[in-house]
Amino acid sequence: MSAAGMRVILVEDEPSALRYLRSTLEMRCEGCEVVGTAENGSDGMEQVRRLRPDLVITDIRMAGMDGIQLAERVRKEFPEVYSVIVSGYQDFAYARRALHSGVVDYLLKPVRAAELKAVIGKVGERVRRDTWERRAAILRGITAGLPAEGREVQRHLPFQALRAAVLRFGGLPSRFGAAGSEAPVPGECAELAQADVWAVPGRDARELVFFCAEGLTTPAAFIRAVSAVRERGSGFSTLALAPGSSAREECAALVSALRHALDGAIVPGLTQTIHLDPAVPARRAAAPAVLDPSRESRIDFLLSHASSWSQLEPELRSLASEWDRDRRPLVVVEPALRQILARVLKSSGNPREMLPEDIEYALDGLLARASSWEELSAGAWDLVRRVLGVGSAEASESGAPALHEALLRFVDQNCAEPLTLQSVCDRFRVSQTYVSRLFRRFEGASFVEYLTCRRVDLAKRLIGDHPGMPLKDVAAYAGYHDPFYFSRVFKSLTGVPPSEWRPGAAQAGADSPKTP
Repeated sequence: MSAAGMRVILVEDEPSALRYLRSTLEMRCEGCEVVGTAENGSDGMEQVRRLRPDLVITDIRMAGMDGIQLAERVRKEFPEVYSVIVSGYQDFAYARRALHSGVVDYLLKPVRAAELKAVIGKVGERVRRDTWERRAAILRGITAGLPAEGREVQRHLPFQALRAAVLRFGGLPSRFGAAGSEAPVPGECAELAQADVWAVPGRDARELVFFCAEGLTTPAAFIRAVSAVRERGSGFSTLALAPGSSAREECAALVSALRHALDGAIVPGLTQTIHLDPAVPARRAAAPAVLDPSRESRIDFLLSHASSWSQLEPELRSLASEWDRDRRPLVVVEPALRQILARVLKSSGNPREMLPEDIEYALDGLLARASSWEELSAGAWDLVRRVLGVGSAEASESGAPALHEALLRFVDQNCAEPLTLQSVCDRFRVSQTYVSRLFRRFEGASFVEYLTCRRVDLAKRLIGDHPGMPLKDVAAYAGYHDPFYFSRVFKSLTGVPPSEWRPGAAQAGADSPKTP
């Protein structure tokens, strides 16, 4: 790759060597800018403090502060700045030891142009990745409503006009986390960094917010990068696009408008792209009364006779078919389901004494997880049946411990497979709500949290038993096909990335859920 935009400081006490390095960098390394030079380590450190480069290339032998001492000082004060050592043959072993002092590479004198270009390319990839991550972190703060000004913002995100999009997989965002994170979207992929498109986590693990800068990335390249992430996800998705660029300080309001438009358009099973119309206020249309009088009468009649309760299931399927035919958004379907549940509660007297918050939690999860109208109607019937307290194998809790143990055995034996909460529920013929409740009850964690811990434990064993195994293979064997996402998950649980994890070492990671 080209090291476009990479700022370099050269520290070399031999004028001829300094001139050679500078001319080679400027003529052979495209986009590489030498922003400062120094003859010794002390002056070089002052240059670093003043100019904040991306890379320092320094000779190893200099009066006063030598190259290794300079690299150590740079790493301590500016960990985001990389260092490369240039050494003579007699200092070769010494230079190799410098790799433990924060130096990313070393070059042997006389420096060859091809070798210098290769090192610049490698460091350039790291710099570009670091810059991408810093910009994404700044945008995450801006999206959350933090100020869009400041030295770090001006340094790492010097763009006034930004384009935005919101991508969501599955149904409505859960208000209570009832949907868990069963379908995490691939937020890190090569296409994003290559196109200078930044991904910011959304309201949950099913959503991402994307940004690009006007003048740095074309609209077409922005769409291609977002589409690449979309294609790697699972299930149906809804993408909301802004019509053009907006000022940096307006991004929070823009993302809010995109989310409103997106939420109002989600239809189970339907993948669609919507374009935000700036002339139309982003608000959800008032939902009409979805249940017509004849439908209300049939439901009331079936509820009035316990022997007819089973007929509510085909009634719900019929209703879902109508919604499917009319492509009703979930925000319109939601009040209809609440209307039905209210009638069920009133007619049945709530024999199982379900708490209102339990019903609300279950409905919230259903609207978030439903991947099709069939799944929505099945989930609605399951919820109605639970309120009525009839006809469900799950109504009895006597078999819960045995079922939970069976679930744990299956997950432990198959954690490297592409498991989802839905696939496990289909295998055991139980509802997602029930399985989620079992994991919360016995493990103190969600299904996904438990599965993630098992996969990270498997990765730890692989690293310990096979220290030479490439991390991308460790990720694949542990059930992660995206090594970047695997690394992020691993670090979130252990406190260190997989490349730095060692068996038996004390780790500073977050506590994992209770496991057997």
